[in-house]
Amino acid sequence: MGVVVPSFNYAAWSAMYPELARASGVYPDGVPWEMNEQIATALWTDAGLPGGYFRNDGGGPCNDLATATSILNKITAHLAALWIRRQRDPEMAFVVGRVQGGGQGGVSASIQNEYSPNSPQWWQQTEYGSDAWKQTAVYRVARYVRGHPRNMNAFWPPIG
Repeated sequence: MGVVVPSFNYAAWSAMYPELARASGVYPDGVPWEMNEQIATALWTDAGLPGGYFRNDGGGPCNDLATATSILNKITAHLAALWIRRQRDPEMAFVVGRVQGGGQGGVSASIQNEYSPNSPQWWQQTEYGSDAWKQTAVYRVARYVRGHPRNMNAFWPPIG
């Protein structure tokens, strides 16, 4: 079975991703926002939930603590970048997908979104997601688990 990364190290994460850890701004209504340890920790927790992005409960495929930590930190960075994008432009925050068509007079656009989270396209939205997608490629393959050997030459019922 896999390993469990015991806790989120915000200091190490913010040193690795200072552009995300220091992100801040002001909403259109004048209320300030900033990335902080509480938000990053919540994103890290989301990243490791069973059935989520990368399982961190001991049942996942990764058996190396350093690798699991690296992957969870990259996924947290991806989620943080998406969170920051929503904070910076709340009106466009939920426009996700490929621009299929657009206009100018009266301003119109049509967006095509045929992918969901955990699809390659969802991960490609940020450089951090792209890195996480590449690093987890080894875990997205089928694994052969050998069954119990069977003795096909055994006499049945036993003579005796």
